[in-house]
Formats: sequence, C-alpha cells, structure tokens
Amino acid sequence: MNVNDEEETSKEYVNKLHRYGEKTLNLLVLIIITITIKDYHEFRVFIFISMAALFSFRTYMEWKHIKESQQYLLSGTTIGLCILGAVVYSILDTII
Repeated sequence: MNVNDEEETSKEYVNKLHRYGEKTLNLLVLIIITITIKDYHEFRVFIFISMAALFSFRTYMEWKHIKESQQYLLSGTTIGLCILGAVVYSILDTII
C-alpha cells in the first residue's frame, strides 16, 4: 500500500469537479468553524460533521477515479475519526 509515497500524497485533483467541489467545501468548513466558534457554541458539533462531509467528497472522488493509489483509504479513515470526534464531543459537551 504505497500511500506514504511523497509523490502520491501530494494534492492532486482528478478533474474540475473535484477541484471546485473541494475548494467550495473547504470554504464552507471555514465559514462553519468561524461562525460556530464565534457565535453559536451549541452547534460546535457541526465542525466535525462538516469535516466529515469534506472528506466524504474527497474519498468518493479518489475512489471513483484513482482506485489504484488507494489514497481513498486514508480519506475514509479520516471520515471515521471525524465522526468519532463528533460523538465524543457531543458526549463530553453534555457532561461538562
């Protein structure tokens, strides 16, 4: 599994939809982070959910177009970690 190779882990977009879709989602994530930290503290779990949506899009595009690099496995793992972070944050937020 050559996912740690420097050449394969560099940021490459598979097509224009991937590039513009990911840039749009990055902008949305940045806006969500800014708004939830500044004004809406009760919605901070959406930070994790928006990151999971970003990595879901990235995973799908990598899986659909460049399966042989297996880079989508790392992005898929990151989705799981974002969801786990959302669950842990939700639990700890209700306790504290």
